[in-house]
Amino acid sequence: IIKLLNNPNPYIKKKAALACSKVIRKNPEFLETISDKISNFFDDKNHGVLICGISLAIQILKCDESYVEKYAKHLKSLLRY
Repeated sequence: IIKLLNNPNPYIKKKAALACSKVIRKNPEFLETISDKISNFFDDKNHGVLICGISLAIQILKCDESYVEKYAKHLKSLLRY
């Protein structure tokens, strides 16, 4: 799933983000591995990918609030849309 997060196809990228969200919900120990890979989701032009990236970020923040500072720098690009 981690490799599919960088796929250029938006449909595959979106489905990989949704799968990662379910994985984190069931196994929070994978949180650190997945959290490093979603920074490129916040700059994506596809709205479906963007929404799935935000959903994944919310799931990460529910499990561990220490990632707030890491994702706060992307707030301006999210408000642009």
